[in-house]
Amino acid sequence: MPSKYHAKKVTLDGITFDSQKEAKRYGWLKQFQHQGIIRSIELQPRFELQPAFKKCCGRVYGPDDPSPKKCPICGRSRKKMRGFRAEEYVADFLVTLNDGTEIVEDVKGKIQTPLFKSKWKRFEYLYPDRCLMIVTDIKAVPT
Repeated sequence: MPSKYHAKKVTLDGITFDSQKEAKRYGWLKQFQHQGIIRSIELQPRFELQPAFKKCCGRVYGPDDPSPKKCPICGRSRKKMRGFRAEEYVADFLVTLNDGTEIVEDVKGKIQTPLFKSKWKRFEYLYPDRCLMIVTDIKAVPT
């Protein structure tokens, strides 16, 4: 399926990237790693923004919540309760610097969608100790 922003998938080192810009960034990160500037690169790190949950009769049952096998109000079984999937933010890279500092990178062009902005805001709230860098210059050295 073609991208609505005309990004073309690119394969580099046997890895398929969503855009040419993301693949080029990976090439630069590998070069920085080879030069000893960064320690490691992780592709497509996932961060949970909201856990999966079930809901019935105004009550929410989360993954850590010992929910009943049946709704105490209507008697509906847990399997028939309305379920909601977990929501995740998948970044492009997790870069670890030599001092152990981790930088979450997302390669972006000129367009930042409302969905990305919403996930970015929730990521910043839920992971205040993480550094999320929006990369527009693919040659930039992570710091």
